[in-house]
Amino acid sequence: MSADGTILRSYGSKPGDKVGQLNGPGYLALVNNTDVSGRLLMLLVAEYHSSRVMLYDTQLRPLRLLVDLGHAADRVAVERPRRICVVRQSGLLLVGLAGGGGVEIHSLLVDHQ
Repeated sequence: MSADGTILRSYGSKPGDKVGQLNGPGYLALVNNTDVSGRLLMLLVAEYHSSRVMLYDTQLRPLRLLVDLGHAADRVAVERPRRICVVRQSGLLLVGLAGGGGVEIHSLLVDHQ
């Protein structure tokens, strides 16, 4: 959004789990990351109804699925992300789960070899 309130970019055409869709985006976090070109800003979105945390670039293009809480084969129940927190020093993503489900810890570090 610009200083005068004009929407500059938007994402999510209709609710859903596919690319181009969001389903219950309940919490956002901005992450500063640095590569050879300088400073990169990325957006993390915790989607309550899709049980996932997605990573987007500054143009709101999806980069990757970071956390999938509802589709893992070893899960008995679907978890819902309620809050997210990035610990920059360690590269960790903390995901607070709804309904007293606790906190999951995930690594944001990606091996680029």
